[in-house]
Amino acid sequence: MARRDFPHHVTIQVAAGGHEAQSELESGVDYVDSHLLTFNRLVLDGGGNIVLMNEGVPAAVSEWRGWATQVMTEHDGVPKPLPIFHSTVARIQRFNYSIAAAVWLTKVVEDWNVLLQKRPLEFVSQGTFVGTTYDLLTT
Repeated sequence: MARRDFPHHVTIQVAAGGHEAQSELESGVDYVDSHLLTFNRLVLDGGGNIVLMNEGVPAAVSEWRGWATQVMTEHDGVPKPLPIFHSTVARIQRFNYSIAAAVWLTKVVEDWNVLLQKRPLEFVSQGTFVGTTYDLLTT
């Protein structure tokens, strides 16, 4: 669960390499800090992650991604396309693979989506972390 087993976070950009770009990327986090982040979908992905999503990518995030892609590329990083805006809230470790359990979980996700469409969750970002996933998960 987010906040218990790993920090609650919203993934803005993903890349392989380009670690030398970290300080330059940190200088540009004001771009996305303190913005209102809205989520209106709950999704259970094929990897067992339960994620909050937005049906669109906020303009500030999209602009930052463009800038960050350029910065990372200049430092030999390989930005990976991220067409979604999401926050992982839980990772399923074990699951009873019965039909009844799958039907129940599907119903829970559908019920949450009805609620989120009526009243999306809104958060204000408290800061931006620039670094590896390992560093994020061990801080």
